[in-house]
Amino acid sequence: MLGRNNGVAKLMKDEYNDQLQAVHCTAHHLELAFKDGIKSVNMYTNLSTFMLNLYLFYKQSSKNRSGLKLVAEATNTDQVVPTQVGGTRWLPHLQRALQHIISGYKALVTHFNQIQLQ
Repeated sequence: MLGRNNGVAKLMKDEYNDQLQAVHCTAHHLELAFKDGIKSVNMYTNLSTFMLNLYLFYKQSSKNRSGLKLVAEATNTDQVVPTQVGGTRWLPHLQRALQHIISGYKALVTHFNQIQLQ
């Protein structure tokens, strides 16, 4: 949107006022800097892949979601289905996904143990 030739900022400068200044979103720049700095860390890559697989495991199977719900009720823990890691503003998505895994850890481990025994 900030393109020099056909971006919104260029069009607004041409039409309204050539003194307008285009500014990139600071939050987006911070996220890009974080992503660029962390992409070479193997632990982050492994954790991100694990959380994506965990999310897909429950998203693609109603049987797994209902099994997790039953385990959460039996262990008196909050039923927190793992959430998606990525998104437009992916740092808040990452934080929420980590919080859901931590708060539902007991139910997740119990559910996986039940699946393993079957």
